Amino acid sequence: MSRRIPTGAALLAVAAALALLTACGKKEERVPYHDERSTGAIVLYGADGKAKTSGKLSDKPFVAKAVSQAAAPAPYDGEGRKATLLAYQPRENVSPELWAGTFLTGANAYSDAAHPTVEAPEQGFSLGEFIKQYPTRWNGLVQLRIYLGVPNEPTLNSSYATADLKVEGDTWTLLSARSDAAARPRPADGLRLALGAPARDEGVPIMVNVSGSPMPSTTPTGPPGGGDLPRTGLNILFIVGVGIGLVALGAAVLVAARRRNARIGSRS
Repeated sequence: MSRRIPTGAALLAVAAALALLTACGKKEERVPYHDERSTGAIVLYGADGKAKTSGKLSDKPFVAKAVSQAAAPAPYDGEGRKATLLAYQPRENVSPELWAGTFLTGANAYSDAAHPTVEAPEQGFSLGEFIKQYPTRWNGLVQLRIYLGVPNEPTLNSSYATADLKVEGDTWTLLSARSDAAARPRPADGLRLALGAPARDEGVPIMVNVSGSPMPSTTPTGPPGGGDLPRTGLNILFIVGVGIGLVALGAAVLVAARRRNARIGSRS
């Protein structure tokens, strides 16, 4: 004697199977670039204190809080430490250090050096305001970064926590974090980039405002648009002196050559 499966149970079984197949077949979207300066992920939080993975471009602030999963390296874990959240515009075939970007929040102090935290004011910037200034140029992608600062040190922008967003229509979605980022700690060598930040159209110079820290130069460095760092007055005087010396040496050589030719002519 055959047994009949109730219709409701059969429908539930079919729905469960379809959900399982859909979950197994769905691939997590990954970003098409690799930022070697990324040392860990950023977790985003809404005003309700819950982790946030999507939202509207018009939300103000963009998120209430952003927490780095990478600890602040020495000396950026010291007293007076601050962090700020920035957004960057990924561009295909362009190094991440040359992407254009700007602040989403100001710099704020945080207590836990193991998890640098940025809190946005109630009327902070929306992601839409960033997109208006820097429209997406590569598959709707936006990269978030947390930069660190501490008194008497340049802004640490050579290593940072990151998050990658996908913008579609009027919404954004957090993409899967790269698992290899946290396993690749970077040295705290922010001085190199802080002294020579790219020009605005190739990546803007950005610093965390911390009292007592040296100001970075806005002179471009490295290809494309490379250039030397500004020279001090002593360096300029030295260059001028060398130039005058070379001119004098050339004149002396020219006079000696003319005298020698004159002597040769008189003998003949």
